[in-house]
Amino acid sequence: LINGSIDLAYARAADGGPVPPLQLIYCRLDSKCVLTGCSMGELDFRDSEIEALWAHKIQTLRHIWLDRVRVADGALFQGAAIGGDFSAVDARFNTKKSLALRLDNSNIGGDVFLRNAVCEGGTNCFGLITKGQISATGAKFRNEDGIAVRFDKSEIYGGVFLNEVECNGQADCAVM
Repeated sequence: LINGSIDLAYARAADGGPVPPLQLIYCRLDSKCVLTGCSMGELDFRDSEIEALWAHKIQTLRHIWLDRVRVADGALFQGAAIGGDFSAVDARFNTKKSLALRLDNSNIGGDVFLRNAVCEGGTNCFGLITKGQISATGAKFRNEDGIAVRFDKSEIYGGVFLNEVECNGQADCAVM
């Protein structure tokens, strides 16, 4: 258990390059984790519970691993530049006031894995660019009062796998 928040907003190494990888596996963070504008090697929060994850415009050289993570109040990655994969297999994203998961206007060098993920509240992938595939097989996107999932104006250079997806709310995949 980590009491309090983690704030690495705009963090860089002493030479101006990325900080080493951040790894919190099987951890519980009772407050927010702020990684806005941070540049790092890799992010690994597998099997952890986090109150909120703010990572707007984060830059990673390699992957972001969020497999089986639980986020209570939004995982926000809008404008992210991810050198490898974004993996949130079996993850659960909730929200109290905003969107559960934001990847809008992000650029991902590898694949996006949302297999069996559950997003309670809107999921925004508007303008997402990925050099690989999007696999959301078995995912559940829920936002009965609005848009449950957006992939409009995204550029996906690999396959799109939305098999057995459950969507409660509106879905926008125009010009995908």
